[in-house]
Amino acid sequence: MSRARCKLGAAVVVAAVCLALGPAFLRGVLADPTDIPTVPLFARSVIAQEMAIKISRVVALIKRRNLGGMLISRRANIAWLTAGQYVPRCHGSVFLLVLSDGARLVLGPSGKVNRLVSENLYGYGWEAHGSSWTADDPCAGLADLVGTPQVGTDVPRPGDVLLDRDLARLRVPLTDSEVVKYRWVGRQAAVALEGACRQIHPGMREDEIAALADASLTENGLHVDVVTATADKRLRQYGTVEATSAPVEHDVSVDATVERWGLHVSLVRSVHFGPVPNAMVREYVDAVQVFANLSATLHSGLVTPLLFPAMVRIYTAANAPTAWDLREVGGATGYASRDWTLRPTVAETMIAPQAFVWRPTVGRVTIEETVLMLDNKVDVLTVDPASGWPLRDTYVQGKDYPSADILVVKK
Repeated sequence: MSRARCKLGAAVVVAAVCLALGPAFLRGVLADPTDIPTVPLFARSVIAQEMAIKISRVVALIKRRNLGGMLISRRANIAWLTAGQYVPRCHGSVFLLVLSDGARLVLGPSGKVNRLVSENLYGYGWEAHGSSWTADDPCAGLADLVGTPQVGTDVPRPGDVLLDRDLARLRVPLTDSEVVKYRWVGRQAAVALEGACRQIHPGMREDEIAALADASLTENGLHVDVVTATADKRLRQYGTVEATSAPVEHDVSVDATVERWGLHVSLVRSVHFGPVPNAMVREYVDAVQVFANLSATLHSGLVTPLLFPAMVRIYTAANAPTAWDLREVGGATGYASRDWTLRPTVAETMIAPQAFVWRPTVGRVTIEETVLMLDNKVDVLTVDPASGWPLRDTYVQGKDYPSADILVVKK
């Protein structure tokens, strides 16, 4: 169906990465996949710089709204503001408070906040402000801390100003260090998921495949949000959905969303046993055309009211004029699996660097990759030319937007 790319070079060794050498080093050296180690370690100065950029954005929002501070409890916002040093599994147990002068506090049960300030956030200017674990509201007395009656919040709180969308928009543009992290997360996710998919054989249950993929992703340093495996009749009928005990006979697609440092990527890998039917080949070609053209459309300053009709035209040009209306097409990603999903009612503006997930479905074929929009190009994050997985190159105006092809296995 497509050319398979040869695995390049020797295996990448585990190494500590110092990112304190400036943007040129970040983009010019670590952006090279052969220079990305298995478990990157970031210089404290780089983490501190990333946090400082984000604190300054929050302080600017506080001052624009004439507030005393910003109380943050959502998982995505905590992961973002702490530069991925603390990614809570849920929101509501620990709160971050940023004051108008840039001071930063951690609120919550004393045992937890003391540990976070002593470990995850040590040396980054955070102050513990603990309370008893029996307290009904760890944020009681907030006005005394802030010095004014009102603060901004990312969840509804009586008397405070809800600024959840404002905070979400502060998460772009990505910083230089976030771009480096994102390249690692995308490559690592591709390698880990493909490794699991190569072990699939006819007769395996969907839930066994999902568990195999989950384990591979976790072993490769990623935190799994969702992983599914869907085969044969269910795949044709529903697309990629929750795994069941159904066995694989002819084909299966494995869909995963993972994060590291809070940064999310999503991707799909498909395996077919025996020759791929001609109809499925045509559907795949149409889906990759949609993916490539959606990626090529992205640029800084583009607004969703223009992107949505462009998406509809792209599907029509790819011989699938109604397919866009059957399943979600994708949208912006970052510290949430979807910062926003492309819909007619969404009003957002793209700002480079920013990450997006596209998942066009045509017939039984779903293509899903995560891409990174930069100032002058769009890179596909979730492909690794060195992995040996078959890739398909799709060119739009001379630019290649590679995506994973179907892995064909002889029966």
